[in-house]
Amino acid sequence: VDYHLFNDRIPPRGRLFNNNGLHIQAGRFDLPFGTDYQNFANKDRITVTEPLTTSRMQLGGYNGDGVRSYGSWGMFNYSAFWTDAMYSDDGHAIGGRLGMSLGQNPYTVRHNLREAVLEGIELGVSHLSELNRSGNSRNTVYGADLSIGYGILRLQNELMLLQSHQDVFVDTDSDGVPDNRFGKGHQLGYHSTLIADLESFINQPLRAFARYSRWQPSQKQGLDFDGRTVALNDISMLSLGF
Repeated sequence: VDYHLFNDRIPPRGRLFNNNGLHIQAGRFDLPFGTDYQNFANKDRITVTEPLTTSRMQLGGYNGDGVRSYGSWGMFNYSAFWTDAMYSDDGHAIGGRLGMSLGQNPYTVRHNLREAVLEGIELGVSHLSELNRSGNSRNTVYGADLSIGYGILRLQNELMLLQSHQDVFVDTDSDGVPDNRFGKGHQLGYHSTLIADLESFINQPLRAFARYSRWQPSQKQGLDFDGRTVALNDISMLSLGF
């Protein structure tokens, strides 16, 4: 459900800020946090893999049921959301992103709108707070992003910090009493992705990419998806392809 002012373009996914306007929506949607939300759909993603900020810290991408509002005027844009929880089955999440775009030319002739936003500079800051059923803060996530495009090149950068506010306990001897505390861990992640659009050289739709991403958890142990205790280590990943 969408209520809008100024124009009637409602992109179902990907980039939201192609036109000036204001939208208020209710339903299920991707959360505009950072910049990689534009690529959650596999047909929009140039690279094969997700950056570690998305796969490890956003569990594949923030998506929830709730309400959101977003809009853009001139060089400024914003998004705000209130949805169900991201990291648990109960509670809810609130947050948003503030962005600014510089040097983008909306009249550049491109094959589609997604390609029309490659040039120029875009930067933004994001925030998400996850609250439990009682209204107490469970997790806080901060993000910053910077994208620079010139000619055939586009450099995309993201930095994320996830801070947990609740201790994690594990019952190590199956007596029903939690006796192993992992503590209030935090996670740091970032990536830099360079994309080269080579179509102007070979007259074929070809793009090459290179990405370095890193994930750094503060805890040395944690819970796996099946509830088992596992060791945690830093992860670095280099992705190259076309």
